[in-house]
Amino acid sequence: MKSKYILFMIFVLVLSTSCRADDFSQDINQIDNEITGQSPTQSSITSSDTTEESSSSEDADSSSQPGPTSITQAGETLVTYVDSEGIEKIAVQVTLPETPRYPDGAGVVIEVSTFLTPANRFNTNLDAPAVGLIHVSYLWPGISDGDAASEGDFDYGGKNSIQALRDVIRFVSGEVANSEGFYLDELVAIQPLYGNVGIYAFSHPGQAAVNVLGLHGDQLSQVSYFVGRENPTMDKLTAVEVGYFNEKNRPELNPLYQYPEDYSPRGITMDYSSILWETDYTEAGSNWIGVPYFDLNGNGKLDGSDHRLALRVPAVNGKRVYSVELIKALRDNNAFSDNGWPEDVATLDLAKQTWIFQDSTRRYPDIGQKTPGLNVMIVFARFDHVQPAPDKPHVHHAYDGFSRAAKLWVRLNPDQAYVAWVSAQVGNGYTDHPANQEPADWLDIENWGYSNQAGASQLVPLAAVAEMADRTQANNWENDLSVILYDYSFELGK
Repeated sequence: MKSKYILFMIFVLVLSTSCRADDFSQDINQIDNEITGQSPTQSSITSSDTTEESSSSEDADSSSQPGPTSITQAGETLVTYVDSEGIEKIAVQVTLPETPRYPDGAGVVIEVSTFLTPANRFNTNLDAPAVGLIHVSYLWPGISDGDAASEGDFDYGGKNSIQALRDVIRFVSGEVANSEGFYLDELVAIQPLYGNVGIYAFSHPGQAAVNVLGLHGDQLSQVSYFVGRENPTMDKLTAVEVGYFNEKNRPELNPLYQYPEDYSPRGITMDYSSILWETDYTEAGSNWIGVPYFDLNGNGKLDGSDHRLALRVPAVNGKRVYSVELIKALRDNNAFSDNGWPEDVATLDLAKQTWIFQDSTRRYPDIGQKTPGLNVMIVFARFDHVQPAPDKPHVHHAYDGFSRAAKLWVRLNPDQAYVAWVSAQVGNGYTDHPANQEPADWLDIENWGYSNQAGASQLVPLAAVAEMADRTQANNWENDLSVILYDYSFELGK
């Protein structure tokens, strides 16, 4: 009898120890998941029985988790945070429309922020809520706006910035939760349509958009469309070396760039052998001193027969960053002579680091491979906000890249039906062209742009994102439309 009692007690002790070991194992797995950012269903456990238990445990944890402290209502703005590995928290601003565009909710548009010009704010240039869409902005790592701030270091659109943008897009697409464990649809009163997500970028932020799609597109499966407005594509364009608008808003074209001889889908050819530096040059409204110029007459001094560049140029860490070829030519020509390299002009190494990463023409094939279902609209006015070259090489690069290299659906400017919907005045006289078509001669591309009349720069981008969101919602990718696909009462600023 005594021996049976001893055996019974040993059995109880073993069973108790086994239970405690299972509890300990679960705790360790939970800690590992928290460290790696994995959920239980993302772990390496493959047993179907164990997976079921893990899923049940996850459901139990989810049901016991308290909800968000408040729900953002229609017409209101939410600021929340998203975790990005190695950077920590990224600030995200979400603005809801008064009325969603569709009966079942609202599409989501992410506006890419500036990084080569002052970037200390959420970008809200696109009034997406006015057309019934959810607008998303964010702060690059190391940037703040009032009480909101993103952690990490600002790297001027570098790899950390692109990673942060990827994680913002994944959050507003419903792929991941915010830093507190809530998904976007749990935080807002209007249902975000995770299958109707677009990216909008005006000017140089388009290079970041192309980078995030080319580098991380396979993790952004919910992104249906990209609307790029007047985006430069490479260093010579971003540094406005092909041409610029002067202080009287008149075009100053570089005579060393001629279309079609000097254009190719992967670049622009120019002769920099005559580049020199005018040391004392200044310009109203700029703190820069000194400017590069092409010494076209070879007399070694800046005069009326030469081509001077503008002082409007991107800056990284307080240094003007010209194209790699221009900076190399300054060095080879000993343009600074005995004065030494100016502290506010980037070295060749910095230029290479900046522009090799920001060259959009390299990314288009990757976009085609990683986002084969992406649809693209390229938006531009007859007279660009920065680029005056009559063949619009930046638009041409984008069309060649997205259409030929990536093999995607591409449209040059929105359908006339949508332009007339946002503004009868802008729509009057506006001529559209079907998708997947380009001018026979790119010197005619200005005629494909929208007019520069008052308000068009705000209204046409809204027409573009509304059209792309509607096409996504209706799954209608016909090359041309006769009417808007979804009726919506539009009034700018509402």
